Amino acid sequence: MFEPLIADAKTSDRRRFLVSAFKRLSNRPYVIRLLGRIKQTAEENSNKLDSRLRSAEEALMKAEAKYKNNPNDAAAKADYEAKNNAANDLANEKAGEDNVIADVEKALEKIKKTPAPVKRAGKAKDDDDESSVIKTM
Repeated sequence: MFEPLIADAKTSDRRRFLVSAFKRLSNRPYVIRLLGRIKQTAEENSNKLDSRLRSAEEALMKAEAKYKNNPNDAAAKADYEAKNNAANDLANEKAGEDNVIADVEKALEKIKKTPAPVKRAGKAKDDDDESSVIKTM
């Protein structure tokens, strides 16, 4: 039922919202599975972003060295600023995914500490109800 919501949650902010919503559900095994799926998605995205971030940081270091060698070169400055912005954007995305992972872990701890909901036993069948009186007449 909630799987499409998880699949459609393309940003870390949406996944964090889902974590906060799911931890309020009472079906513990289902919630734990949903949170696990969100965590798995966030970890996969974090790993992808990690490699892209490393590449962006290497490119940024090269652009920075080129800009420092010739600070009056407008093209070198523009290249450095563009690569700096790209690296910052990737770092922010990775931080968002890491926050999702942390939120899931906190939610799982909370769920595990909260006692499982107990179904109340149905009322015992009362022999003194009206139907039994009718039967004895």
